[in-house]
Amino acid sequence: MKTLIIGGNRFVGLRLSRLLDRDSGCELHILNRSGQVPGVTKATIHKGSRDDLPASGLDRDWDVVVDFSCYNDAHAKGSIGFFRKVGRYVHISTGSVYDDGRYQTEAGFVPEKWTRHDTPTEEEKKDPYKFGKRQAEAAFAQGAGFPVLLVRIPFIAGLDDYTRRFAFHVERIAKALPIYVPNLEARSSFADSEDAARFLHWCLDKDLVGPVNVASPADISLKDLLAFIEGRLGRKARLAAEATEENHSPYGIAETRTMDVGRMKAAGFATRPLEEWLPGLIDGLKI
Repeated sequence: MKTLIIGGNRFVGLRLSRLLDRDSGCELHILNRSGQVPGVTKATIHKGSRDDLPASGLDRDWDVVVDFSCYNDAHAKGSIGFFRKVGRYVHISTGSVYDDGRYQTEAGFVPEKWTRHDTPTEEEKKDPYKFGKRQAEAAFAQGAGFPVLLVRIPFIAGLDDYTRRFAFHVERIAKALPIYVPNLEARSSFADSEDAARFLHWCLDKDLVGPVNVASPADISLKDLLAFIEGRLGRKARLAAEATEENHSPYGIAETRTMDVGRMKAAGFATRPLEEWLPGLIDGLKI
């Protein structure tokens, strides 16, 4: 299977690259700005930018393209115009395309019905990442002449998370530093980075298309997440009354926004429940 990965040379993308590098049935190519992918030995690495695909020297015919660096309408349209002979396109999207609500199904945002517009509204300017990913999904859904899978993933956690969002909570509880949370009862979905990479590897030879939610089966409130960490560390979290740039939880959302994974499970893939992988993550982050 002739496979191209665009971007993703860290975190989930790096995990997937290493999985595919060991897959004897995969002819792996990777495009990124550095021209390097740690731990990958067999793949062909192309140094270049997705912003100028024609200058990258890439082939246009691929069995599968996996795109980790498509963040807006222009990126998506660039891919649609360049990869006209691709067999299947896997766009890494986000659970942020949804509005607030619990256990949102894929029908919570329908990219075929989204009206693309270059200038975001004042409300959309508050969350440019959400706006950009909605625009990208809509461009693929409305304009691609090839099959596209839109993989919607929520907060991703793992020892390899360079953003250290989960580590923020473990470290501050361990050091008795304050954490500000706007709404302790607000619930979120999470995905383990290993599960996310396993899904992407698994889906490459499947005929799954359209949007699919990928996350652990159940959601969790930040109150319960902090309690889980407290129990593992044997320390209590200090909650701050006011937010600062330093103490605001990266998971601190105002309202519940979680995802239903029924379509993923119906397709034949299972992610691990939170209680199965959170303990190892917390233990690995202990200081």
